Amino acid sequence: KGRREAEQSREFELAAKNAPAQPDVHFGLGYLYWKAKRYDDAAREFAAELSNNPKQAQAMVYFGDVQMKAAQAADAIATLKKAVELEKGSVLAHLDLGVLYQQDTKDDLAVAEFRKAIEADAGSYDAHYRVARLVKGLGRRAGAGGSGWGRGVWRDGEGRGGGRGDAGGGPVRRMGETSPFGGSCSRSVAPT
Repeated sequence: KGRREAEQSREFELAAKNAPAQPDVHFGLGYLYWKAKRYDDAAREFAAELSNNPKQAQAMVYFGDVQMKAAQAADAIATLKKAVELEKGSVLAHLDLGVLYQQDTKDDLAVAEFRKAIEADAGSYDAHYRVARLVKGLGRRAGAGGSGWGRGVWRDGEGRGGGRGDAGGGPVRRMGETSPFGGSCSRSVAPT
């Protein structure tokens, strides 16, 4: 697998060098860097893609994700909001916005973003899990009587998280995410 990804990276690097204005070439290379956790390189490629095509929603979503990972919360929120304007059903954008709002203790906004992720993909483990954890945390913060906030917020499947992880500031898990270059996926990430 690593060998194939290295070969893909080399080919995308050559494509970007030889035809830097070609649609999606920088996005493809940026995505490979993102998967390899080479976030500085990924950010550079996503920015180049957006320079070529400012309406490339997927590049914007992943660029916002990289900004979030680099603790550039204000920039990430602005980028992700623009991405959502272009692609309202972006599960990744809504999850990242929810995480950013949650980190800033804007719980109402966080739950709203997680709900939008659920609307876009009802099977999104991450969104359901994060809402459950957030509602649980809100009840604890409000004292033994709870805030009342959690009543009616959760629809079905409460507690599916199984106690793994924590919604408070950990990395966004993307269970079942596949490459934008093919394979089954619960959300559209294929290059346009």
